[in-house]
Amino acid sequence: MWCGPQFDRFNERLKLDTARRGRIDSALSHFDAFCRQNDQLKVALAEAPFLQGSVATNTAIRPLVGDEFDVDVVYGFQLLLFKEEHRKPMPIFGWFVSRVQEDEYYRTRLIRKNRCVRINYAGDFHVDIIPSTTEATGYQPYAVPARDLSDWTANDPKGFSQWVRRRDVASGLVDASGDGVFVRCVRYMKRWRDQFFGDDTAMSSLLLTTVLGKHEASQKNYQPPLPDPLFPQYQTDAAYLYDLARLTYSCLIQPTPGAFQHPTLTAENLARDLDAQGLSLFLTRLDSFIGHLRTAIWAKTDAEAISSYRKAFGNTFPECVGPRFGYSALMVAVCGALLPLPSWPSLSELAGTRSAIPLTLSLARQRGESSRSHWHSVNRLRESNGSIANAPSRCSLAPRAP
Repeated sequence: MWCGPQFDRFNERLKLDTARRGRIDSALSHFDAFCRQNDQLKVALAEAPFLQGSVATNTAIRPLVGDEFDVDVVYGFQLLLFKEEHRKPMPIFGWFVSRVQEDEYYRTRLIRKNRCVRINYAGDFHVDIIPSTTEATGYQPYAVPARDLSDWTANDPKGFSQWVRRRDVASGLVDASGDGVFVRCVRYMKRWRDQFFGDDTAMSSLLLTTVLGKHEASQKNYQPPLPDPLFPQYQTDAAYLYDLARLTYSCLIQPTPGAFQHPTLTAENLARDLDAQGLSLFLTRLDSFIGHLRTAIWAKTDAEAISSYRKAFGNTFPECVGPRFGYSALMVAVCGALLPLPSWPSLSELAGTRSAIPLTLSLARQRGESSRSHWHSVNRLRESNGSIANAPSRCSLAPRAP
C-alpha cells in the first residue's frame, strides 16, 4: 500500500517549518548586514553571503534528538586584495575570526572550528560560516580552507545546489511547497540514516545526496535497466523511493571510482573517509530498508503497511488511522493505496529460475545476509529468463546522456 497521506505527514514532520526557515533567513540577513558595516569585511566582500549544503538544497530535516541543526553559510571575499604573503588559508582564517569577534552579539555566541566560525543560536540551530574565494588559482569555482588550514581546497556550493535542483525538477510529483519527489525522498533517506546509523558510521549528507542523485528514479536509460520499476507507472512517493533505493543499491554493490565522485567537482572523492567496512554496513542496512519497503507496498492492510514503513524509517513515520484506532472506514481507503499495486511473481513465472535461485540464496548466505533480502536478485533472473549470465550485477553509475 502506498499510504500517501502518511508520507505527506512524514514529510511535514521532517522538513524545516516556515517559522524556523524564517529565523534562518533572519540570521543570514543579520550576518550580511554586519559584513557590509564592518570596515574590513565590507572592503573584502566579493558577493552577498549565501547558504550552502542541506538548507540550500531544501533537503535539511529536523534532528531526531534536540532541536539544533547545522546551517552552512559562505562568506565570499576577494583574495587578491590581501598582500601576497597573507594569501594563505591560515592568516585569512585568523583575520576572518578576528573580524567576526568584533560584533558583540557574535562574540558571546562564537565557537572557533577548524576552518569556520560557528554562531550558536541556542535551542534552535547554529550557523557555520566559512570564508571562500573565487580568486585562488587552481581551486575553482570556489576555494575554501582545508581542515588543517595548510592549503585551499575546491568547493562548488552553487553548482551542487543546481545539480540537486535539476534532479528534483526531473523527478516530478511537485507538492504545494514546490518540492519534487526527489527532494522529499532525500529527506526520507536522511531520517533513515539518522535512525539506523551512529555519528561514526553515518554517511555525510553531501555523499548521501550525491549517491541518491546519481540514481534519480524517473530516468529510464540506466544500463542495465532496473527490473520491474514501479515509477512512473505508480505516481507515489513510495514507488519512487523503492526504485531509487534499488538503483542505488545495485550500483554500490560493485562500485567503480566514479560512484562517489562529487557531481560537479569530478576530481573530488566524497567517500575518502568511507572504508570497506562502512560501505558494507551501509549496503546491508539499505538492503534491509528495501525489503521493508517492498513488504509495505505489497501489504494487504493499512496496518501491515504502516508497520513495515515504521520498520524502514523508525517510529517517527506516522501511524496509520483506521477503524481500530477509532476512525471511520473511509480513512482506511484514504490511508491505503488509491492506485493498483503490482503483483507478486507467480510460481510459473519463477519456474525458469528454479536452478538459479539456490545459487543466489547460497551466495547470500556466504555473505551472512538473509535470503529473504535478496528478492531483487530473483527479479533480475526472472527478467533474463533464468539466465545467470544475462542477469545484471549492478546498474550504471548514472543515466546515459539523452
